Amino acid sequence: MNNEELYVFNPAYILKNDKNRVLISNRAGSKFNPVLDNSITNSFVNFIHPLHAILFAFFNGERKIGEIITEVSGLFEISEADAADKIKPFIENKKELTVLFNDIPISFPKNLIIKKQDSMEVYDYDFNEFNIPAKDLDLYTARLNYPLDAILMINNKCYTDCVYCYADRRKSTNCQIPLERIKEIIREAKSIGMRQIDVNGGEFFLYNKWEELISELISNDFQPYLSTKIPISEDTIIKYKDAGADYIQVSLDSVIDHELGKVLNVEKGYSVKIMETIKNLDKHGLKININTIITRHNSDIRNFKKLLEFLLSLKNINKISVGAAGYSIYKGLTPYLDYRADVDDLEKINEFLDQMKKTLDNKVTLTFGSYYNKKELFKDKELKKDTFPKRALCTGNLENFHILPDGKVCICEELYWHPEFIIGDLMKQSIMEVWNSKEALDLFNLSKERIKESSACKSCDEFFPCRKVPGVCWKEIIYAYGEKNWDFPDPRCPKAPEPINEYYIVN
Repeated sequence: MNNEELYVFNPAYILKNDKNRVLISNRAGSKFNPVLDNSITNSFVNFIHPLHAILFAFFNGERKIGEIITEVSGLFEISEADAADKIKPFIENKKELTVLFNDIPISFPKNLIIKKQDSMEVYDYDFNEFNIPAKDLDLYTARLNYPLDAILMINNKCYTDCVYCYADRRKSTNCQIPLERIKEIIREAKSIGMRQIDVNGGEFFLYNKWEELISELISNDFQPYLSTKIPISEDTIIKYKDAGADYIQVSLDSVIDHELGKVLNVEKGYSVKIMETIKNLDKHGLKININTIITRHNSDIRNFKKLLEFLLSLKNINKISVGAAGYSIYKGLTPYLDYRADVDDLEKINEFLDQMKKTLDNKVTLTFGSYYNKKELFKDKELKKDTFPKRALCTGNLENFHILPDGKVCICEELYWHPEFIIGDLMKQSIMEVWNSKEALDLFNLSKERIKESSACKSCDEFFPCRKVPGVCWKEIIYAYGEKNWDFPDPRCPKAPEPINEYYIVN
């Protein structure tokens, strides 16, 4: 640690006052510097002591390490040697670390404090923001006092009619929230320190006020990753970029026209139009993420290789994410069994991607997503006892929420208007009124009284800790048992009955 060096709190992370503790998490949106991606801890969200946040606030790129040690020594009333010892573990730490503060273990992501670079955007934090009285400190309550993220579903109007569409199309709803109200919601989100507002649909470019919406988001420091399947003109691309956007996701399942006809139900010639759109996005320097969904109709490895060949010929492809088409609650089982990909084809595609990764030198990120696997769901109960406690955290109604086109607020983007998961209405309430609503708190503190007798959860001794953190996947429960059985166990639980619906890939 050179005392003459300038170090900064890593701009890939944020510090956020959460009323009676401080939250540290990854920065979201396209402001996040992808160059730092391999050197940070991804998907990190944790509470830290306010004194740690105050310590990190010194690292704004204006002071040398030696100067910071002296100031920390004075502020915390400790020796300079002790101040240096407190700072040192966080300087370019190569791994996540845990430190004890009054016997409380607190975890931190890797590379928390790094050398300042000329091109780096540095964030300056106000020390006073983290001045939280010791008597109020709470490092245990899992649910955030202020939500971290939201998704705004602007419509459910589409250009395509994808066979695997998971959207609830039973309720045809274009955006009924006036644009001025949307702007108020965006400004409130900024005022309470929310990290991100993403926008989905439906189709973003079929919203007739998309330019104003994207400008409002960006002017309030939200940088949403927008996704599209519609061929757009070069003029539209220029307008999008002029609004301040620099990233976009395009869903491209194939470059073979007849495959796209089967998968997306689009007219002949769609492949040429959407490929031209991607070329123009590349031409205008937008960073492009590609999302590819594999069904039975587009799983031929030869045609998949043609898709990769086209994408890798472009300059600004940032990431290519490939996944298997999943079960749709709203389309039902029969269509899923028709479009579900074969496991052998998926494995061939995954193997090919693994081979390609070795040749790209990290210029393009290639990922192959997981899918629901019959072997995992039907494995021995003793194995489930080991794996179920290690499941991923459900962040709905814990950290984030989903705004539907009519202003109703749901906890998950795939649960839509299911009445058990509606926690408020932003046409009538503020964000904080929704977040602290009786519906939101009752769902987080779910009572056994709401659970039907036929659910194994009714008599489970682990009901309360299981349902709170890490929680269950409500979407997967409904996949497995249907909308009426929303209160059944997570199908990965050792006490869960076998799924009613065949929503998985057969091995």
